Amino acid sequence: MTREHLYEDLEPDRAERWLGYGKWEREYYPKLVGFHAELVKRDFCRMRLNYKPSLDQPAGVVHGGAIASLIDSVVVPAIGSAYDANVNFVTVNLQVQYLGALVQEDAIAEPLRHACEVHGGHGGRVGQPRGRGRGPADNLDPAPICPGRGQSGSGSRMSA
Repeated sequence: MTREHLYEDLEPDRAERWLGYGKWEREYYPKLVGFHAELVKRDFCRMRLNYKPSLDQPAGVVHGGAIASLIDSVVVPAIGSAYDANVNFVTVNLQVQYLGALVQEDAIAEPLRHACEVHGGHGGRVGQPRGRGRGPADNLDPAPICPGRGQSGSGSRMSA
């Protein structure tokens, strides 16, 4: 279930900047894996990881590292949307509790305040992450909720 209606729209220039996440000329990790922001509002982002077979691990499910990376990345535009200029920040701790598998489907993440759920393209939950980041403010607490959609019936939650 999307929660985008709870968040304010961004000014057009800010929205454009963060909708470009992962679409850089240089191939940084988010672009390599295939993340792209679908919607950005103040303190909110919907990000998708398009499924491709190279994301699978030998057991036939999407590698947990790809899901954890999506959780780690979806908070970047959500946090960055609050700043007038580009700022640098990093994750200093991220723990993910996987509740099930993602099988041959997109993963969609949406951050909220204190947790993050990731779902596959058909509504199933994928896991529960826990994390903390550091940024321009020493107190930066990017712990959001990320729901997406999926067929595997699993999920992911993040809290600080």
